[in-house]
Amino acid sequence: MPLQFFGGKVLFDQPQNFVEFDSEILNTKISEADSKLMAVLLPQANQLVENLFARPDLVNQVRMLIMGELDSGRMDSDTVARILNMSRASLYRNR
Repeated sequence: MPLQFFGGKVLFDQPQNFVEFDSEILNTKISEADSKLMAVLLPQANQLVENLFARPDLVNQVRMLIMGELDSGRMDSDTVARILNMSRASLYRNR
């Protein structure tokens, strides 16, 4: 993939690594999509999400928080810890 696709320089050995793109890209139709594979994978994905709700342990709570904010890009460890009423150190210790 050409570097200009991301609209900027690619820098290595940085404190944070991420790729940011417009959330509208998530709605782009994939011309090579396999509808039969989708029919198999969608029920499995729904079952995984249902299992997250069924077992409200810390790891699943964090997963649900992150999944809920994926499109905003605003979720980080400090935010997760604050929502769960714990310090970031406690969040890391309990993982």
